[in-house]
Amino acid sequence: LPKNYKGYVGGSNFCMDIVTNEKGKWEGEIVSTFAAYQLAREFGKKIGVARLQSKTQSVSGKPLVMRLQNGDTVMLKDGERYRLMRIVKMNSQGQISFAGISDANTSTREADKTDSFNYFRKNAGPLQGLFARKVTLSPIGELRDPGFKE
Repeated sequence: LPKNYKGYVGGSNFCMDIVTNEKGKWEGEIVSTFAAYQLAREFGKKIGVARLQSKTQSVSGKPLVMRLQNGDTVMLKDGERYRLMRIVKMNSQGQISFAGISDANTSTREADKTDSFNYFRKNAGPLQGLFARKVTLSPIGELRDPGFKE
């Protein structure tokens, strides 16, 4: 192995880029941690990292609706009420698992068959119908909501 070698365990995802297709529907593009590292390495840290942090363009070059990562907070409209959800995990097929922002011990509760708790799971497409958007919460609980963007 080279002197400066950095290895990654496969299976983790850096983010999901949500883009709009030709029909105006949302699609999710998963960017693995390995692909993100390769991008930064191939194009150099300055260009590669800028591409991974772009607010307007996905990693694939398409116009970006939003970029989601584990731990991000998302506002969803569920019927007549709005729900603040936290992204717990994303799989390589593009499914996102959400939990309420005040839910604790979610992985343990999800595994426990006697607990009624279940993750709220959606792909990118249905998030459009739920008027999903990435929001931020300050440490003192102030909500910053940019509003829904199609």
